[in-house]
Amino acid sequence: KKDSRGLRKEVRTISETTVHFAGVPYAVSAQEILTVLAARFDGVESVRFPNMHGRNCGWGFAEFSCAAAARAAVLDARGSQMHMKGREVNIRLATTPLPTSPLMIKGAPAPMPHAL
Repeated sequence: KKDSRGLRKEVRTISETTVHFAGVPYAVSAQEILTVLAARFDGVESVRFPNMHGRNCGWGFAEFSCAAAARAAVLDARGSQMHMKGREVNIRLATTPLPTSPLMIKGAPAPMPHAL
């Protein structure tokens, strides 16, 4: 539900299994990101972009099967650079968004399930 300014009334929950990624080229699809992440990290379950249309906006979220897998992915990414089509991709544990962030203003689509 949203208030009169279009802001969500409730805070979207970010769990310990959620990882934030940024620096992804706009031309890369969610399926490509999912495939790259799943090839490199164990436990990747889904990828989502935080906008109404579910399009790549250069950053998004990946859900992992457990908190340990999410933390391991972040630690592994810190130890070595990750690139997609010539751009460095940054990965970190996700945090709860501020009330004025785009995540609170626009509805994000459901995550894209991992299908291998």
